[in-house]
Amino acid sequence: MKAKNKTRNRTVTIALSIAAIGLLAFGSVGGARAAITNYTDAYVAEFETQEIGVALTENGATLEEDAVLLQSMIPAGEKLKVGVKYDEAIGATNTGAIEEYVRITVHKYWIGADGKRVDLSPNLIELTFNEDDWILVDENQEDETVTLYYRTPVAVGDSTEDAVTGLKIDGKLATWVTQKTSGNTITTEYKYNGVSVGLDADVDSVQTHNAEDAILSAWGVNAVGADSGTITAIN
Repeated sequence: MKAKNKTRNRTVTIALSIAAIGLLAFGSVGGARAAITNYTDAYVAEFETQEIGVALTENGATLEEDAVLLQSMIPAGEKLKVGVKYDEAIGATNTGAIEEYVRITVHKYWIGADGKRVDLSPNLIELTFNEDDWILVDENQEDETVTLYYRTPVAVGDSTEDAVTGLKIDGKLATWVTQKTSGNTITTEYKYNGVSVGLDADVDSVQTHNAEDAILSAWGVNAVGADSGTITAIN
């Protein structure tokens, strides 16, 4: 059986899962105001063989149980602003005992006040990706899911270069408004008022022994060049 490690939301089969939600609140006449709160659940379990393991990293720190994403993204005393790019670094680290290939899957979406997903464009949630060290698959700002494959194996105890390096809410969001007039009062309502930004990051790892076959079996993709030590394409 090929060694494989996968971490995903609410899965305790192997390792770690992170989900972060930031609340966006917009004001009325006089410009947009934004505040952000974040929370997450992390689930940690050990892989039976203790040979292969992987964890997410944020801004260079390995995320552990009860980790909370985005806490340092907004400078102290400030609120989230649309149209401003914030540094937010998400990567992975090899916590196992063998060399491994790694991929990260990022999901972005909108959540309504009732906690359910709403049908609003995820392309307004802009993430900056590192495409020098990662191969990005299905990169489409209209799509809420992006998968990134690290080009080279990650040695035991080493970390990847960051896959995600920044986050920005498109400034167009603040211009999508409707106005209602009642007597001498004009009220401005923002289309995205009261919604939240959802951001999930999942990480998987696969052994480097017979890497191309192992990756095809585990991830269902052809990782060209993996047997030679550098993935050059994902098909």
